[in-house]
Amino acid sequence: MKLGVLSLAAGLCALAAPAYAQSCTTDSSGNTLCDPANFHVTSSTATGSDPVLLNDNTTFTIKDVSNGATIDQPLTIYFAVVTGQAKPIVTDWSFDGGPTIPFGGSLSNEGTWTPTASGTSKDLYSFVGCGGCDGSINKSNVDAIETTLGLGPTPTFNVFNLVLPVGFSGNTDFVTVDGSFSLGTLIAPFAEDVVVQANGKIKTTVYDTSWTNTGAVNDAVPEPSIWAMMLLGFADLGFAGYRKARSAQTALSAA
Repeated sequence: MKLGVLSLAAGLCALAAPAYAQSCTTDSSGNTLCDPANFHVTSSTATGSDPVLLNDNTTFTIKDVSNGATIDQPLTIYFAVVTGQAKPIVTDWSFDGGPTIPFGGSLSNEGTWTPTASGTSKDLYSFVGCGGCDGSINKSNVDAIETTLGLGPTPTFNVFNLVLPVGFSGNTDFVTVDGSFSLGTLIAPFAEDVVVQANGKIKTTVYDTSWTNTGAVNDAVPEPSIWAMMLLGFADLGFAGYRKARSAQTALSAA
């Protein structure tokens, strides 16, 4: 799902400042693009920033930190998965701590992203089609974190997206997503409001996240073969314990 966000020429917009920080640009035709960078990715075990290390491979939360912005639905969540790692699996999600909603679909594949120093692959949002979004999920940053996580200095990513039918009405709103997410996966949310103004010009507001608030999975999902070995190990321990108990019982009976 490549985004159709307008790529507007630089030029600061003289608009009334809302309660949240944003930057606006206007192109030569008078169309406006604003980017407040509202979203924060986190989990109950998350640590640090640049990016946020989720320390959990089964759940994460996206919060609106806009201090009151109203954001139209839907919410799109991008997953950048290091090539060779397992693709993300989403089992369910919830909004504002409400009922858990099962997810029975599949994630859309955006293609393969190889971060570059410039061009349309220079950052994750540009790769998916948002030329006006925050550009800090870029080559230097992602190379550094994937190296730190032991996945190499120049990774290539398979990018997927999940679209949820939710909007936000203030900084108390949040979405929680459950499933399984492989080590090194980057998680970046996106939403978009498009308004045709009285003068006929278009004002587009894109809501995204900066590198500081991007989520990075810092916990490996065991491969099926590893799960099998772990289960076999537990079975062996159980059998050994059973034999020891039987031996002790036999010895007592013979005494």
